Amino acid sequence: MQHQFFQLPTPYVATAPHTELLAQPYHIHLWTPPSQHAVPLLLLLDGDWIHNHVQQFLQRQPRPLNYAIATLGFGLARPEARQRRSFEYTPIPPAPHPAVDPRVPNWLAGGAPALLHTIQTRLLPLLNQHAVIHPQRLGLFGHSYGGLFVLWALLQQPELFQHYISASPSLWWYHPFMQQHASHLPPLSTRLQLDLLIGEQEQWRPKPATPDAPRPAGIPTLGFLQAFLQHLPSSSQLKQQLRLYPEADHGAMLGLATEFALTEFMA
Repeated sequence: MQHQFFQLPTPYVATAPHTELLAQPYHIHLWTPPSQHAVPLLLLLDGDWIHNHVQQFLQRQPRPLNYAIATLGFGLARPEARQRRSFEYTPIPPAPHPAVDPRVPNWLAGGAPALLHTIQTRLLPLLNQHAVIHPQRLGLFGHSYGGLFVLWALLQQPELFQHYISASPSLWWYHPFMQQHASHLPPLSTRLQLDLLIGEQEQWRPKPATPDAPRPAGIPTLGFLQAFLQHLPSSSQLKQQLRLYPEADHGAMLGLATEFALTEFMA
């Protein structure tokens, strides 16, 4: 597999301290097989955190894959990347909420529309300049806030990708916003695949209003996902699969889900 690295400028300009992180360019890694034909493409979010998973996966393969892999990252240390993704991967919060992260109010939220536009109009064309990509065999993977973005992208532009893989999606985000939004899935003209992965030990622990107060007991996140699926319109064009990992918590799911995505994409 041939490996290439690119930087893609963001649509943001650093006009204030809280926008400096947003102005840092996207970091794109691309692995392509030695093929003269158009190949499928799997785009994975959180490229900074899963880069080693991808490399180790490729090293274990006895032969090159029959699809291309691209990762989208920020090139930031983990604390800064957490703040950046809380903006990039989240929809615009519902009124009357301000456009901030519900966990950390001084972090911005609501960048998902701009990121989806960037992926469609700038990232995919860039990747097509460096590989022959099959436009009807595209996949999108994300974990946590990235999983939230995957589901939001499905509801906004379902036929931009054909295979959606959402792991541990943060569907507690301004609950029940995404559950209500699920019913707005547009009619589908092509067949899509949606894989949902979650650990049964995953819990959401909301932060208390008082900084020194103890955090309340965790709320299992599986219920948020089940409610989302209940609101999602049934369609013969949408193949759904929910995979449960009984022993996995939220952190463990990143590696497990990345392995699933790389193994099962377009299977």
